[in-house]
Amino acid sequence: MLPAIMLAALLSQFPTADAKVQDLAALDGTWKPTSAQRGDLESSEEELERQRMTIRNSRYWVPSGKREGYKPNLVEIRIDATKTPKHIDFVVVEGPNVGMTELGIYELNGDELKVCSGKSRPTKFEARVDDWNALVVTYQRVKP
Repeated sequence: MLPAIMLAALLSQFPTADAKVQDLAALDGTWKPTSAQRGDLESSEEELERQRMTIRNSRYWVPSGKREGYKPNLVEIRIDATKTPKHIDFVVVEGPNVGMTELGIYELNGDELKVCSGKSRPTKFEARVDDWNALVVTYQRVKP
């Protein structure tokens, strides 16, 4: 009996598929970036405002931007909450960049979301001068 209790206690410390469902549901809403950095460059307030996103059912539209004729992309979020750090992938499922994918890691703490993503999956939440792959963005949930 004791080994079964110890095993149950040990397994309860590992995330499950429920963590994925919970995190995906928690991502729904509008998120405003409070900071963004790639390499040694930090985004301006104007650039941050353009990175605002509204996630519904694990998807959001990347806005059309300022360029004439630019078509928006629909991005699907795929996560693996069982990894440490948690994994997040951004996959373009509709629009001119269909199939394009960014790999990342994320932390979700209440109304704050921190993401580090790039062409290859980062292992830390850091933007380094010698590594322009990683984009680190911190978002704050916009209250309705």
